[in-house]
Amino acid sequence: KGVSSSDGIKAMERLVHDTLGSNYSFSWTGQAYQETQSGTTVAVVFIFAIILTLLVLAAQYESWTDPVAVVLSMPVAILGTVLGCLFMNQSISIYTQIGLILLLGLSAKNAILIVEYATYFRKSGLPVRQSALNAGVIR
Repeated sequence: KGVSSSDGIKAMERLVHDTLGSNYSFSWTGQAYQETQSGTTVAVVFIFAIILTLLVLAAQYESWTDPVAVVLSMPVAILGTVLGCLFMNQSISIYTQIGLILLLGLSAKNAILIVEYATYFRKSGLPVRQSALNAGVIR
């Protein structure tokens, strides 16, 4: 109790290696197998999601600078989630990762709307700073 499954898997692998040496091997099945196989794919999925978001928004805005504001909101959402899990002494489980994907979508949606409003205010003749402030207030 109080130990994540990945810590348990690592401890078991260490125990088998220390006890049996290199003469024996082992393999995981079920959930442990799935967890060991998907350990690095989550980071790759997040990287591809950010790249895809940047490319789609660049095509939508016909600009490379506007989507950067949207993509910059994503690390803040990730940081908030990780700090929240650390503060509450919770592990980053598969449920946390699913919630993180949803949170990234919501923060991107909010940032897209702020950029849309800021662009609208900028085209109407307001300075950049005032456009951003007005867009933030509206959103």
